[in-house]
Order: sequence, then C-alpha cells, then structure tokens
Amino acid sequence: MSSKANPTAVIIGDIHFSTSTLDLASHALIEAKNLALELSIPLILNGDIHDTKDIIRATYANQIIDILTDGLRVNTIINTGNHDLINEKSEQTSLEFLRPYVNKLVVKRPISQQLGYIIPYQTSAEVLQSILDNIPINSRIIIHQGVQTAYMGHYTQDKTSLPKEAFKDFRVIASHYHKRQDIKCGPPRKGAVGLFSYIGNPYTLNFGEANDGPKGISILYDDGLTELVPLNLRKHVILETHINELNAINTTAIQPNDLVWVKLHGPLSGLKKLNKNELGKRLFNNVNYKLDLIPDKSEGLQPILSAHTSEQVFDKIIDALSDTDNHKNELKDTWRDLLK
Repeated sequence: MSSKANPTAVIIGDIHFSTSTLDLASHALIEAKNLALELSIPLILNGDIHDTKDIIRATYANQIIDILTDGLRVNTIINTGNHDLINEKSEQTSLEFLRPYVNKLVVKRPISQQLGYIIPYQTSAEVLQSILDNIPINSRIIIHQGVQTAYMGHYTQDKTSLPKEAFKDFRVIASHYHKRQDIKCGPPRKGAVGLFSYIGNPYTLNFGEANDGPKGISILYDDGLTELVPLNLRKHVILETHINELNAINTTAIQPNDLVWVKLHGPLSGLKKLNKNELGKRLFNNVNYKLDLIPDKSEGLQPILSAHTSEQVFDKIIDALSDTDNHKNELKDTWRDLLK
C-alpha cells in the first residue's frame, strides 16, 4: 500500500460462530472490533457470521450481541453470507436478531456506501451478474461470493460463482473462500480496479486449510489495497515426513491449542515400534494429536508378492475348491498371468 494511504474499514469474514468455535470466533470478533475502535473506522462483518444457518444457539447469539454492545459501539455493517441464510434459496436470514445492535444490516439487497457497494451472497449467478451490470465501472465492491479460477478450499463446485472477467472493471474485496488470495480479473488500474481479493477467515476450520497461510482480519485502505493483521489463533497443522527425517521437523511455530496431524512414512517394522505419546512429547510436547503411519510402498508390497509367487500355496487353495478340473486349471493360469 502507499505510505499515504489511509485506513477506511476493518473487515472480517467467515467467522463461523458455532458451539464448537465459540471461543475462537469470539476472540476474532473482539479483536476486529477493538482494531476498528482504535483506528476510528467502520467494522464490516463480511458474511458467514454463523456456521449452522438457521440453527442459532443462545450461547453464541448472546455472545455476538455482548461483543458488539460492550463499551463503545463501533459503526458496524453486517453483510450476509451463504451460512447466514435460513437455507440456500431463502430470502430470510438468521441475522435479524442483530438489527438493533448495528448501524446497517445487509440482508439480500445490495447497498451503496461511502466504502463502496456491499453485495450480500446471491444464490443465482444470473442475478449476481445483473447486479454487477448496474454498478458503475471502477467501483469498489465488498461481497460474499465465489469467483472462478480462485482456490475454493472445501468446495468441489460453486454454481453461484462468476467468471473472473465479470469483475474486471471493479475492485473487489471478498469473503466466502477461506484462503487469502488475489485474482487478477483485468488490467490494473487506479484504486486496484481489476483485482479481486479474498481476505480469508480468522482461524482454520479444518485440516483442509492447514496450508492456507496466515489467518486474521484485514484493514481496507483508501487506495483499494488491504493489509492482513494476523490473529495467531488456533491452526490446523499437517506434518508429513519420513521416519528417518523426524529430527529435521520444525515445530517451533506450533502453539499448544493447534490441531496437529502427523503423517509419518517409513518401513513397517520401524513404524510399529513407535509410541504415539512419546512421539508427540518429543515433537511438540503434546500427546493429543492425530497420527497416520504410512508404510513404504516397496515394503508393503513385498509380503503380497511373496505369497503370490508361492505356487504351492495358491495351487493348494485352488485344488481344494469344489470345481471342475478345467476351471481349476483356468484359475491357476489366471493368477500366473496376473503376475506377469
């Protein structure tokens, strides 16, 4: 960003409040609110405040209200994500209970603000395109939506996404996909027009996000660029190595609350000797982790090949069958052909 750029908003998306994420989501929202207060700028919750659509539990509903109303109130705008809808095709959202506590609650209708156009999640790609057709070019858009060619994470397909060319004349700041990433949609222009940026989520939700990179909240500047403020909350961490390379694993960045999955390759004889608790204490002083032992392919195949090459064993098995001699001979020829 330019040294002359001024902060205009704090943006956080995909908080995914649920009973299992209550502490993490609360911490993230508090940090975002405090940063907005510190900088005296608006706070934008850019969709997927909830995780479970219309199933809202009082434990985290009350927590969200308490955070937004505790102490000084920040100018807050809440955008609607797909997880905030009652269901995928609904016009109703699970955000209505927050209306008294925020400056502007975005439901299903795009609005124009000084910060730009704020567009809630659209369940139809055609409707989204019609909305974009009525927005002036070079505008800034804050949205919760997919764009094609982006890394989608846990999504196998996204029928509501648009081609990146649909956004070539806009500066887009987005949530929805959880990895922080930039997609070039058109030639770069003033105000970062032509750039589509996902701000990412504030903490990892599953092991599929282990390699997403830093997570946190974002500051939006008046030059159109964003800055990540890492929160260093719980992470999902995958450590994959060979048993002979254990001493080379760097675990210094792993925090006590991180969820760790160790994928350890090696000879079966060596893997069988490992003690899970001792290995966890040795690597990162924690016994509560997931461990996969993956035998080397060459060793794993050897017992099978030895059995298959023993004519006595297989011929005896076939001879014991209650079948015709011709069929038995065909079976013997078949497994010999397979080995060739």
